[in-house]
Amino acid sequence: CSRINIVEMPENMQEIPDQALYTWNNVKEVRLPDTVTKIGKEAFAYCSNLEKINLPDGLAFIEGKAFSNCRKLTEILLPESLRDIKVDGFEGTGITSAEIPSECQLGEGVFSACSNLKDITIRGKDITITPYMLRGCGNLENINFPDGMEKITIGDFAFDYDEKLKTIDGVLNQNGDQAQLIISSKIKSMGRSVFNHCTQIKQVKFQEDIKEIPEGALGGVQEIHSVQIPEGVKKIGDRVFSNCSGLETVEIPKSVTFIGNQAFYGCAIKEIKLPEQLESIGNGAFSFCKRLKNIYVPGNIKTIGMRVFSYCDNLETAVIDCKLRSGMFSDCGRLKKVTLNPDIENEIPYNTFVNDSGLEVIENADTITAIGEYALYGCKNLRQMGSWIVQNETSKVLNISDRVREIGEKAFSHTAITKVNFGGKRTSLQNIYLTDVDTLDEITMTSSITVLEKRAFEKNRILKKVQLSPGIKVIPEKCFAGCRGLEVLVIPEGVERIEDYAFENIMNLSVYMPYSVKYIAHNLSSIINQPSYMYVYANTPAHEYAKNHSDKYGLKGYYIRSPLLDRVEIVAPTKKNYVEGETFQIKGLKVITYYRDGSKKILNDYKLVKPDIRIGVQKGKISCLGYEKTFDIKVYPKAVSGVKAKSSKRKTVAVTW
Repeated sequence: CSRINIVEMPENMQEIPDQALYTWNNVKEVRLPDTVTKIGKEAFAYCSNLEKINLPDGLAFIEGKAFSNCRKLTEILLPESLRDIKVDGFEGTGITSAEIPSECQLGEGVFSACSNLKDITIRGKDITITPYMLRGCGNLENINFPDGMEKITIGDFAFDYDEKLKTIDGVLNQNGDQAQLIISSKIKSMGRSVFNHCTQIKQVKFQEDIKEIPEGALGGVQEIHSVQIPEGVKKIGDRVFSNCSGLETVEIPKSVTFIGNQAFYGCAIKEIKLPEQLESIGNGAFSFCKRLKNIYVPGNIKTIGMRVFSYCDNLETAVIDCKLRSGMFSDCGRLKKVTLNPDIENEIPYNTFVNDSGLEVIENADTITAIGEYALYGCKNLRQMGSWIVQNETSKVLNISDRVREIGEKAFSHTAITKVNFGGKRTSLQNIYLTDVDTLDEITMTSSITVLEKRAFEKNRILKKVQLSPGIKVIPEKCFAGCRGLEVLVIPEGVERIEDYAFENIMNLSVYMPYSVKYIAHNLSSIINQPSYMYVYANTPAHEYAKNHSDKYGLKGYYIRSPLLDRVEIVAPTKKNYVEGETFQIKGLKVITYYRDGSKKILNDYKLVKPDIRIGVQKGKISCLGYEKTFDIKVYPKAVSGVKAKSSKRKTVAVTW
């Protein structure tokens, strides 16, 4: 085939097969018979020297990439019979102009990368410019609709990198040496970055009758610096100003109630005033607005999308009168102060302030009842958050009040929290996760808490001190897994169960087991040969576990604890009556300790407060191990002068009063 320059297809041929002349580089001319109705996929693709081909009047279908990269093909006449040109049909060809029949459907990228194309005419009244259709046509200047366009739909990146584009009938007009984009009700919709890198567009005009700016209308137009949206517009569609990197000022009228997804994504706006009547803001509406410094979000908003102001690198203050939303201010590294509405109950959802390392203050934070996963992750400079956070020179304390119903995993990771306290009336830590708080070293629970959550304190790597509530019945699964700094854990009396992997991945842990434990999961820790030890009471379920599991699942050994004190019995001295001047006697005084294992012991290590030997009833007190007993004695006066006392073998003294 290397010497063939002209190819003439046989008479009566109806379809040109797929890849019929694919990469026939020497072919300069192709002659098709009038009977051809279809040209197959890649039929003439990469015929780099093809200069001429006739398309017969009966031709109806051109399949994808049929003429792809036929760079010397500069002229083409599309017949009125043509009904469909598939994806990339003429991409990369050398054609300089084209006229599209009114009934012809166009696939994506049909004329993309046609660098010599200057003018294109599209017939019909309801026009569709498909995605990527004219992308990369660097010399394209004019697009004409001779039948009088009534409605137009423009797909994603349709004119991307069309740097010389100046006119589109009814859409883009030449205004001096600049192109002016006209936003009217004729535009049904626009896709993403339709005019991206169309550097001739430097002005925008909104028709007075417009109520809605269609999605993607100015997406990617980088040379527009200011926009004034007229009063009467109610809706700003998705991606309307997305990636308008030169757009610095925008005036939004009071009539606007809806701002769509990514509407101002990647703009250069420094400040923007949102109207009080605004009801809805879409996902990422102002994301990557890296020059925005301050924002006020009105309270009338009913729905707000995710990551609305994420990656606004220079945002410093935010006043929020509505409820927060997931990722709302994520990755705003210079955000310092957030003020919430004190009159509405709020929550900080998933990722709201993640990686906001400069955040210092959240005002009116006592209205917050829930904090989602990663909500404050990386807010290492957060020092003021209502009663939630109290910071002094040596510590940053997180106080979790009784009103808080949920804290998600890693919500406080990398926030420099060192201590956690729980509200005095809280009974449950269900749905409370304080995982991976990398600076946390102390947790204190009130006696009212009875329920812990699975994995509640997982991966707090420097946690050293935990004061568990005596009301807890179960240490749940992975509750303290990964708390590698924890060396001593005293489990209070009352705990009955310790679930799977409760102490997984902890080195050098000493666990003090109570009498009350009835069940211990065999896989308490998954790390073999960890030097961890268990302190147990003799003849208890914990003792049996320790005997059976030493040198297994991380348990290296166990020790028998001194028996647990059950009660203390204090017996007062037997002598109850004294005469003034006598010496107090301790005969009969006993302190007996009784232990949970049934043993008992008489103690001499007690404290005695002796009663005074003065006339009347006097009190004494005996104290030991937190137990006390008071007792009374009676003190009588000495014998009256002149009254003889009768002697007896018992030396009884008779006293006359």
